Amino acid sequence: KTIYATSYQVAVKRVGAPHWQHANRYTRSVGLGKLAAGKHYRVKVRACIVYAGKTYYGKWSVVKTFRAKR
Repeated sequence: KTIYATSYQVAVKRVGAPHWQHANRYTRSVGLGKLAAGKHYRVKVRACIVYAGKTYYGKWSVVKTFRAKR
C-alpha cells in the first residue's frame, strides 16, 4: 500500500497462460470472482498516480501464486 497512490493496477493470469489480464487501473479494489475453481493463478499489483494530467506507474510487486477456492 502506497500513501500517495490514487489507484492500483492489478494483473492476473492463470499458471501456464501466455498473457496477463489487467483490471481497471482507476480502482482501489478488484473482485476476482470469475476465476475457475481449483486452478492456480498469479497476481501482481502496482501503484498509479495521476498528476497534472499524466499517469505515473510504480514498479510491479512480487508475483504471488494462489489457488482459487470456489
